[in-house]
Amino acid sequence: MTALAESLQEIFERQQAAQQADPYPDLATRRRRLAALETLVADNLERIAQAINEDFGRRPERETRLLEGFPTLAAIRNAKRYVKKWMRPQRRLASRWLLPGRSLLLPQPLGVVGIVSPWNYPMSLSLSPLAAALAAGNRAMLKLSEVTPRTSAELAALVAKYFRDDEVAAVQGDAAAGAAFSRLPFGHLLFTGVGRVGREVMRAAADKQIAEGLLERWDEFVAAALHEANEWHRATRLTFRWLIRRNGPWRSLCEKAKAG
Repeated sequence: MTALAESLQEIFERQQAAQQADPYPDLATRRRRLAALETLVADNLERIAQAINEDFGRRPERETRLLEGFPTLAAIRNAKRYVKKWMRPQRRLASRWLLPGRSLLLPQPLGVVGIVSPWNYPMSLSLSPLAAALAAGNRAMLKLSEVTPRTSAELAALVAKYFRDDEVAAVQGDAAAGAAFSRLPFGHLLFTGVGRVGREVMRAAADKQIAEGLLERWDEFVAAALHEANEWHRATRLTFRWLIRRNGPWRSLCEKAKAG
């Protein structure tokens, strides 16, 4: 085992031990963690936006606030608002053969959650899933993208400032770090990125028999629309969505639709 893998394993084991000592965090604990995350974002949004601007070469602060800051804060505040409801036992219908018995669904934390975030929305696609993980009563480890080194360094420093490392830990590193991260036996693993890397992540995760995994691919842009729809209206909407989603080089394909 390499030094990097040993370091990640140590962090994981600290979080796992802390989770086992308090496997079902109460409402106050979950709200405290969500409040810390909200403060992290609200108080440091300008610093994070500046780091993103440096990584991207040019990305205005207003764009980061609109497309990352506001959605991330909304996700955190939504979790704070509904976490009490999410924790409640939920009644389920029992089979007639089990009557007069009752069935309940009891929401329970999964343990230590791993979050692998991409480069194109480095704040929202790391901290929004983190809000969900904390609301569910989990501990979490973040693998931040090496493509945005300034942003990843800033986020890692802020996470270390606002959370104990047995609650939330953020790690940086190249593809080797990502592979080592994916091999940790998380209770749940979330990945956002291209399909090629996603396959490697799931292959590494399968070797450790991770309980659950969620992958979102960003290497394809798929859209469906009715043929009867206004072509120019459809083209402008899809182009806007492409720009928002991909945040990278693009080519306009609207001329034909406009001419029609």
